[in-house]
Amino acid sequence: MTQPRSALRSVLPTEQWERNVWVVIGAIFVAFSGFTVVMPFLPLYVQELGVRDPAEVALWSGLIFGVSPFLAGVMAPVWGMLADRYGRKAMFVRSLVVFVLVAACFGLATSVVQLFLLRIVWGVFGGMGAMALSMITSSAPEEKVGTAIGRFQAAQMLTNLSGPLVGGVLASALGIRNTFFVSAGMYAVALIAVVTLFKEPPARQGAGARGRKLMPIRQLVMLPVLLPLAGVLFLSQFVDRSMNALLPLYIAELGTRASSVVLWSGVLTSAGAVAAAGAAGYVGRLAGRRSPRSLLLATLVGGTIAALALAAVQDVWQLLVARVLLGLLAGGTATLAFTIGSHHLPRESRGASFGLLSTGSMVGGGLSPVVAGAIATASLRWVYVTGAFLYVLSGLVALRLPEAGEEAEEASGQVETVGGPPSRVG
Repeated sequence: MTQPRSALRSVLPTEQWERNVWVVIGAIFVAFSGFTVVMPFLPLYVQELGVRDPAEVALWSGLIFGVSPFLAGVMAPVWGMLADRYGRKAMFVRSLVVFVLVAACFGLATSVVQLFLLRIVWGVFGGMGAMALSMITSSAPEEKVGTAIGRFQAAQMLTNLSGPLVGGVLASALGIRNTFFVSAGMYAVALIAVVTLFKEPPARQGAGARGRKLMPIRQLVMLPVLLPLAGVLFLSQFVDRSMNALLPLYIAELGTRASSVVLWSGVLTSAGAVAAAGAAGYVGRLAGRRSPRSLLLATLVGGTIAALALAAVQDVWQLLVARVLLGLLAGGTATLAFTIGSHHLPRESRGASFGLLSTGSMVGGGLSPVVAGAIATASLRWVYVTGAFLYVLSGLVALRLPEAGEEAEEASGQVETVGGPPSRVG
């Protein structure tokens, strides 16, 4: 154990903050890959568990898919608040332990009801995304936060490409049930890496240290920056998920041969994800030199233009160009939103505040397919026109965000100080 750990340490950066960032990014990539390895094949697993009627398969699959993100969004601020108080690494490790156990239990499930209940446990006790972001932004120097968040977002997006491909190979070779055990092993690898290599920043070590300022959630919500950022994340994720959900139908409507619709759907989804990942990494680095607020407004304007282009395309090649354009122009939106949050929200309450932001993001992504499906009954093109309108609305919300330089002193209300009298965030 010691030799492999020493070898791994030798290839990681020497500065602890940078090592922390890469360890968390690596853990997230492995963990999210473990998720995307199995989730695309969930409807087939529902059938394996005895559900035969296609309508029931669709119903159970929708419930099982949707319950975890919804509950994770509800619980994110709660776990974030506990992380601020008792340590972010501890809460992140807790999430990974739950993922290891639940993923293994997925492989042992004997009924669809058990699978549904396990997904409830997953949603309630998981929620690692916001925790990872708070760990990264608390570790990185202020001028490197954008770069770190950009790398994180890019890694998260790329798992949507690597996971299904690996999962398809594993499911074919081992069967879907055994693939869940592989997924559990991937979570275990991420868990070991975080436990052995991540070192909590000194200022935030120890649970309940005296003089540690914690802002209650009700006061966090009142900060001028939090609700506008949550609104931007809600709207941008709503648009992104709605546009991807109906791509196969749109491709078919453009006159593509039925035998090629699946292929083109994969190409468009992959191309959009690669473009968005590249954009996230680039704007993250750029945010260290330019105003993140100005960059965010630019991405939202660009997203509006690209969404209108998607609504106007006449063939699948134009659709491919427009989808890549959307990825490039709007792919950095989440990176910039969380970067702005890291500059303006109190450092000691970052777990809770990022949890609230993640709630906005996850709720937007969860509602999107339902609303998009309703709009599509009138016209598929109206889904993309609606997306353009929502990008405009996001830009108007983003105009309420403060300019760079107005740091966490905005949080001028009273905050709770663990082990001491109330003080102000400064």
